[in-house]
Amino acid sequence: MAEYENIETAARHRDWQGCARIMFGLLYRCMTEEQRNVARAALYKYLEIWNTKHKDALQAIPEQVLANGTKGKRPALPEFPEDLDPGDAEFENGLIEFYNGAYFVTSHSRRTEHFATAIRSAVTARQINKWLQEHPNDYVKWKAGRGIDGPTFLDDEAAADEAQMMWKFVDDLLKKELLHPLSRQLHRLYKRWEESVL
Repeated sequence: MAEYENIETAARHRDWQGCARIMFGLLYRCMTEEQRNVARAALYKYLEIWNTKHKDALQAIPEQVLANGTKGKRPALPEFPEDLDPGDAEFENGLIEFYNGAYFVTSHSRRTEHFATAIRSAVTARQINKWLQEHPNDYVKWKAGRGIDGPTFLDDEAAADEAQMMWKFVDDLLKKELLHPLSRQLHRLYKRWEESVL
Protein backbone atom coordinates (compact mmCIF):
# COMPACT_ATOMS: atom_id res chain seq x y z
CA MET A 1 0.00 0.00 0.00
CA ALA A 2 1.54 3.30 -1.11
CA GLU A 3 1.70 6.27 1.22
CA TYR A 4 0.84 9.61 -0.37
CA GLU A 5 1.69 13.06 0.90
CA ASN A 6 -1.73 14.56 0.27
CA ILE A 7 -5.30 13.73 -0.67
CA GLU A 8 -4.98 15.06 -4.20
CA THR A 9 -2.11 12.69 -5.04
CA ALA A 10 -3.88 9.70 -3.47
CA ALA A 11 -7.02 10.57 -5.47
CA ARG A 12 -5.04 10.80 -8.72
CA HIS A 13 -3.86 7.24 -8.03
CA ARG A 14 -7.45 6.15 -7.26
CA ASP A 15 -6.46 5.19 -3.71
CA TRP A 16 -9.75 5.99 -2.00
CA GLN A 17 -8.66 4.46 1.32
CA GLY A 18 -5.51 6.58 1.17
CA CYS A 19 -7.67 9.66 0.62
CA ALA A 20 -9.81 8.78 3.63
CA ARG A 21 -6.77 8.07 5.83
CA ILE A 22 -5.13 11.42 5.01
CA MET A 23 -8.45 13.25 5.38
CA PHE A 24 -8.99 11.74 8.83
CA GLY A 25 -5.56 12.91 10.02
CA LEU A 26 -6.11 16.44 8.74
CA LEU A 27 -9.65 16.57 10.10
CA TYR A 28 -8.44 15.49 13.53
CA ARG A 29 -6.21 18.58 13.64
CA CYS A 30 -9.26 20.81 13.06
CA MET A 31 -11.41 22.28 15.79
CA THR A 32 -15.06 21.23 16.00
CA GLU A 33 -16.39 24.18 14.02
CA GLU A 34 -13.86 23.58 11.25
CA GLN A 35 -14.70 19.87 11.10
CA ARG A 36 -18.37 20.72 10.84
CA ASN A 37 -17.69 23.25 8.06
CA VAL A 38 -15.79 20.71 5.95
CA ALA A 39 -18.37 17.95 6.45
CA ARG A 40 -21.27 20.29 5.72
CA ALA A 41 -19.66 21.62 2.52
CA ALA A 42 -18.90 18.08 1.30
CA LEU A 43 -22.49 16.98 1.90
CA TYR A 44 -23.85 20.09 0.17
CA LYS A 45 -22.12 18.87 -3.02
CA TYR A 46 -24.80 16.15 -3.23
CA LEU A 47 -27.72 18.46 -2.53
CA GLU A 48 -28.52 19.32 -6.16
CA ILE A 49 -28.57 15.61 -7.04
CA TRP A 50 -30.89 14.89 -4.09
CA ASN A 51 -33.23 17.74 -5.03
CA THR A 52 -33.38 16.61 -8.67
CA LYS A 53 -34.43 13.12 -7.62
CA HIS A 54 -36.91 14.19 -4.95
CA LYS A 55 -39.51 16.77 -5.92
CA ASP A 56 -41.52 16.46 -2.71
CA ALA A 57 -41.11 16.98 1.04
CA LEU A 58 -37.91 14.92 0.93
CA GLN A 59 -36.10 17.99 -0.42
CA ALA A 60 -36.24 19.51 3.07
CA ILE A 61 -34.46 16.61 4.80
CA PRO A 62 -30.83 17.64 4.11
CA GLU A 63 -31.44 21.23 5.21
CA GLN A 64 -33.07 20.06 8.43
CA VAL A 65 -29.89 18.16 9.29
CA LEU A 66 -27.25 20.54 7.92
CA ALA A 67 -28.68 23.85 9.16
CA ASN A 68 -27.31 25.48 12.31
CA GLY A 69 -24.93 22.74 13.51
CA THR A 70 -24.83 22.85 17.29
CA LYS A 71 -26.70 26.14 17.72
CA GLY A 72 -29.85 25.88 19.73
CA LYS A 73 -31.93 22.81 20.39
CA ARG A 74 -31.15 19.56 18.59
CA PRO A 75 -33.73 19.01 15.83
CA ALA A 76 -35.41 15.64 15.44
CA LEU A 77 -33.69 13.45 12.87
CA PRO A 78 -36.02 13.35 9.84
CA GLU A 79 -37.49 10.10 8.59
CA PHE A 80 -35.77 8.81 5.46
CA PRO A 81 -37.63 6.68 2.93
CA GLU A 82 -36.69 2.99 2.75
CA ASP A 83 -36.48 2.73 -1.04
CA LEU A 84 -33.55 5.08 -1.70
CA ASP A 85 -31.16 4.23 -4.51
CA PRO A 86 -27.58 3.41 -3.40
CA GLY A 87 -26.28 6.96 -3.98
CA ASP A 88 -29.06 8.49 -1.92
CA ALA A 89 -28.64 5.82 0.77
CA GLU A 90 -24.95 6.70 1.06
CA PHE A 91 -25.89 10.38 1.31
CA GLU A 92 -28.40 9.47 4.04
CA ASN A 93 -25.58 7.76 5.94
CA GLY A 94 -23.49 10.92 5.63
CA LEU A 95 -26.32 13.09 6.94
CA ILE A 96 -26.83 10.80 9.94
CA GLU A 97 -23.11 10.85 10.75
CA PHE A 98 -23.07 14.64 10.41
CA TYR A 99 -26.07 14.82 12.76
CA ASN A 100 -24.31 12.62 15.33
CA GLY A 101 -21.14 14.72 15.14
CA ALA A 102 -22.89 18.09 15.21
CA TYR A 103 -25.62 17.55 17.77
CA PHE A 104 -24.16 15.26 20.44
CA VAL A 105 -21.51 16.13 23.00
CA THR A 106 -18.69 13.63 22.69
CA SER A 107 -14.89 13.36 22.64
CA HIS A 108 -12.83 15.03 19.95
CA SER A 109 -11.77 11.68 18.47
CA ARG A 110 -15.37 10.38 18.33
CA ARG A 111 -16.59 13.63 16.75
CA THR A 112 -13.80 13.35 14.18
CA GLU A 113 -15.00 9.83 13.35
CA HIS A 114 -18.56 11.08 12.74
CA PHE A 115 -17.51 13.99 10.54
CA ALA A 116 -14.92 11.88 8.65
CA THR A 117 -17.59 9.29 7.89
CA ALA A 118 -19.94 12.05 6.71
CA ILE A 119 -17.24 13.34 4.35
CA ARG A 120 -16.40 9.90 2.99
CA SER A 121 -20.13 9.21 2.47
CA ALA A 122 -20.53 12.49 0.57
CA VAL A 123 -17.72 11.48 -1.79
CA THR A 124 -19.00 7.92 -2.20
CA ALA A 125 -22.58 9.11 -2.79
CA ARG A 126 -21.43 11.19 -5.76
CA GLN A 127 -19.30 8.32 -7.04
CA ILE A 128 -22.22 5.87 -6.83
CA ASN A 129 -24.61 8.38 -8.38
CA LYS A 130 -22.28 8.82 -11.36
CA TRP A 131 -22.22 5.04 -11.80
CA LEU A 132 -26.04 4.98 -11.66
CA GLN A 133 -26.17 7.59 -14.43
CA GLU A 134 -23.62 5.78 -16.58
CA HIS A 135 -25.05 2.25 -16.07
CA PRO A 136 -28.81 2.46 -15.43
CA ASN A 137 -29.45 -1.03 -16.86
CA ASP A 138 -26.80 -2.57 -14.62
CA TYR A 139 -28.41 -0.89 -11.63
CA VAL A 140 -31.80 -2.41 -12.54
CA LYS A 141 -30.17 -5.86 -12.82
CA TRP A 142 -28.29 -5.39 -9.53
CA LYS A 143 -31.48 -4.29 -7.75
CA ALA A 144 -33.25 -7.39 -9.06
CA GLY A 145 -30.44 -9.56 -7.64
CA ARG A 146 -28.94 -10.47 -11.01
CA GLY A 147 -25.33 -10.12 -12.13
CA ILE A 148 -24.27 -7.01 -14.02
CA ASP A 149 -22.44 -6.77 -17.36
CA GLY A 150 -20.44 -3.60 -16.81
CA PRO A 151 -18.08 -2.35 -14.12
CA THR A 152 -19.12 -1.74 -10.52
CA PHE A 153 -19.10 1.80 -9.19
CA LEU A 154 -15.58 1.13 -7.85
CA ASP A 155 -14.29 0.14 -11.30
CA ASP A 156 -16.13 2.62 -13.52
CA GLU A 157 -13.90 5.34 -14.96
CA ALA A 158 -16.53 8.10 -14.91
CA ALA A 159 -17.39 7.29 -11.29
CA ALA A 160 -13.68 7.33 -10.41
CA ASP A 161 -13.33 10.76 -12.03
CA GLU A 162 -16.24 11.95 -9.89
CA ALA A 163 -14.62 10.60 -6.73
CA GLN A 164 -11.30 12.20 -7.66
CA MET A 165 -13.01 15.56 -8.17
CA MET A 166 -14.76 15.26 -4.79
CA TRP A 167 -11.60 14.29 -2.92
CA LYS A 168 -9.84 17.30 -4.48
CA PHE A 169 -12.74 19.46 -3.23
CA VAL A 170 -12.35 18.02 0.28
CA ASP A 171 -8.58 18.56 0.12
CA ASP A 172 -9.13 22.23 -0.77
CA LEU A 173 -11.62 22.63 2.10
CA LEU A 174 -9.19 21.16 4.61
CA LYS A 175 -6.32 23.33 3.36
CA LYS A 176 -8.52 26.39 3.84
CA GLU A 177 -9.56 25.36 7.36
CA LEU A 178 -6.00 24.43 8.34
CA LEU A 179 -4.40 27.55 6.88
CA HIS A 180 -3.84 29.16 10.26
CA PRO A 181 -5.39 26.84 12.84
CA LEU A 182 -2.74 27.43 15.45
CA SER A 183 -2.95 31.21 15.25
CA ARG A 184 -6.77 31.10 15.55
CA GLN A 185 -6.60 28.73 18.51
CA LEU A 186 -3.87 30.75 20.20
CA HIS A 187 -5.88 33.94 19.71
CA ARG A 188 -8.88 32.34 21.43
CA LEU A 189 -6.75 30.99 24.27
CA TYR A 190 -5.09 34.38 24.75
CA LYS A 191 -8.47 36.13 24.80
CA ARG A 192 -9.73 33.72 27.45
CA TRP A 193 -6.56 34.12 29.50
CA GLU A 194 -6.66 37.90 29.15
CA GLU A 195 -10.26 38.03 30.38
CA SER A 196 -9.46 35.76 33.34
CA VAL A 197 -6.67 37.98 34.67
CA LEU A 198 -8.58 41.27 34.43
